[in-house]
Amino acid sequence: MLSIRQCKAILEKNGRVYSETQIKALRELLYQLGEIDYNHFKDMMKNAEKSHHLQPSFN
Repeated sequence: MLSIRQCKAILEKNGRVYSETQIKALRELLYQLGEIDYNHFKDMMKNAEKSHHLQPSFN
């Protein structure tokens, strides 16, 4: 996980200023979105393996 200091440096590059509370909330939101995206990707890969009709099954 990125530290608050690292997040602050990234967020404030454009000259805007954020409170520590805002930075923590943004960091948490982005980590949650990343987790949702990763879980969606894993589900898609699992479903792709099951439904690939061109690959013969050796079970």
